[in-house]
Amino acid sequence: MAHILLIASVVGARGASSLASVGDLGLMQMGRDTPSKSRVGLGLDFFTYAGVPVYPHTFAGDLEADTAPHPWILELANDATDDELQHVIQELHNGQMSHPDQGELPIVVVNVTSNELMALLDKYPGRFQLAEEDVNEIMVNDTFDADDSRLERRTYPWGIQSINANVVRGRGVGVHVYVLDTGILTTHVEFGGRAFAGVDVATTGNLTVCNSCDTTCAADGHGHGTHCAGTVGASTYGVADGATIWAMKVLMDSGSGYTSWVTLAEQWILSSGFRPAVASLSFGGGGNSQSHKSSIDSLVADGVVVVVGAGNDNADACGYSPAWVPSAITVGSYTSSSAMSWFSNYGPCVDVWAPGSSVLSLGISSVTATRIMSGTSMACPHVSGLAAIMFEACPSAGSMNASERWDLLTATNRAGSLTGIPSTPASVNFVAEAPATTAPLPASCSSGSLTPSPTPPSCWLPTPSPTPSPTPSPTASPTAPPTAPPTAPPTAPPTPDGVSGVGDPHLTNMHSERFDLYRTGVHVLLQIPRGASPQQTLLRLEADATRMGVCSELYFQALGISGNWTNRSDKIEFFAKSDAKPNSMKWTRFGKVGLKVVNGRTREGLDYLNVFARDVGHVGYVVGGLLGEDDHKDVSTPPEACIHKVSLVERPVSLLASAVVTSFA
Repeated sequence: MAHILLIASVVGARGASSLASVGDLGLMQMGRDTPSKSRVGLGLDFFTYAGVPVYPHTFAGDLEADTAPHPWILELANDATDDELQHVIQELHNGQMSHPDQGELPIVVVNVTSNELMALLDKYPGRFQLAEEDVNEIMVNDTFDADDSRLERRTYPWGIQSINANVVRGRGVGVHVYVLDTGILTTHVEFGGRAFAGVDVATTGNLTVCNSCDTTCAADGHGHGTHCAGTVGASTYGVADGATIWAMKVLMDSGSGYTSWVTLAEQWILSSGFRPAVASLSFGGGGNSQSHKSSIDSLVADGVVVVVGAGNDNADACGYSPAWVPSAITVGSYTSSSAMSWFSNYGPCVDVWAPGSSVLSLGISSVTATRIMSGTSMACPHVSGLAAIMFEACPSAGSMNASERWDLLTATNRAGSLTGIPSTPASVNFVAEAPATTAPLPASCSSGSLTPSPTPPSCWLPTPSPTPSPTPSPTASPTAPPTAPPTAPPTAPPTPDGVSGVGDPHLTNMHSERFDLYRTGVHVLLQIPRGASPQQTLLRLEADATRMGVCSELYFQALGISGNWTNRSDKIEFFAKSDAKPNSMKWTRFGKVGLKVVNGRTREGLDYLNVFARDVGHVGYVVGGLLGEDDHKDVSTPPEACIHKVSLVERPVSLLASAVVTSFA
């Protein structure tokens, strides 16, 4: 039930005293049976040990002593830190962990025997919120249909037309859809360079953050993930064919995976993913996983729309994960004749229905392949695409609550049009549709539009021409001041291709690559972690550049440092020309990064600021900004007449920002 949020749990994940206790599960749902204290909904038994609810794969009323280790997902107290999680892993000599210092839920995944688990819970009373056995039961069981072109003699697939997504095309621009699945063939021509590698957990069992242009990371050897991603955003077969698609490989090429793989990927989206965001989950397993619920709740509370398939067992969806999770949007499947698909789950946990039988989308046999598949996995991405359209139309939807986003997403709909839905347990008869461009938006939607996600110039398209040499040419002798290009070329997230400009300051990124800043205004030099919301930012370094002097070069006139690592609610600011405010700072530690600010003066007497940073390459997080992973890689050659006015006075430790002259005020 997507629009009814588990307030106690979500608020707890953001710093309240605790998550909802097991006995508070009745808060979760509306129109669903209230579970007992020994069973969650229809699916998962649990018991309490040392005050911690424990969810074993096979319920026996107690932990049985055994010598065989099993994987467990342990969620720690809300105030747990990275150091505490690391301590648990070191004590057990194995495991993976999330990063609560980065805003993620405090989760460790460890392989322990029952005795070791009980000893851990006894040793640290009050530090664990739940323990759930991690099982390899998350799987896809949708069917590949015989490819029959007679089924699709039309411009767009029947499902796209059924929800009116064919009427207006090119929507979802600026929205990031994370497809958690078997991976994606990102080079498929139907994505047009809008598909990127995100993270890969299933290949090695450990979370690997991909280079976004790496075609081997989060690759799809099954076909299910590519098919689902195509329904979200392929040019011909997708609902939101302007959206940016991210491959999140949480299932093996066999189609199965562990619950922990999903939660670790979800928590990466929470801390490091771009916004606005949609998470599309077309898989499921039996029972009511509390780990699924905690992780999905945290995403929804952060403004992410999470869409899941209802399952293909022709049964009550409330007995399956993640379909049962109240804060997720659970999608059932219907056919081209507007009847419930014979395989689709149903019941009060289904929020909406979408096309899922004989859906034509992308295949993986080639970069032009198509395939027809059936399943609620095919219905789910239709709604994920609608969520992307909603975000583009209402940029402020991420700051709304889940109920408000649901109302926006389903503002255009049809009710009572489907047949064959069982009367018991009761289900909605409700289909969401793509709105017309003239559809009015509520006053709560902010004006303006999202910044489009630019078409990547380098990932899948021909290699651009060579960039200019960073070494100043000895023969260049122009007399006219340099001018900046009128517009900046587009760049692709999260590793934009380089641009060329003239002027200063010279910048050196964390990879020791030098380039020139070419635009005036405020620039984000560092963002740790990359893509985080303001509430989750650990460190953010901004600089305001102004064109000054005879050579019209760029100099920093103001600097701002903010984020949790500053231990301040306000921004630390520095100004080049202000006597009342600071214009320098000695080496100061902010979390794992050292920063230093100095004031400079050109030979013309113009004041400006410099900033130095060190240890940026070892912070353990994905770093954004001009000096991190999102750096410009090209450099420009300034005119020889202006070169003598600029020289470096301090060699970069990890990176150097701004132009530095030989004399300081």
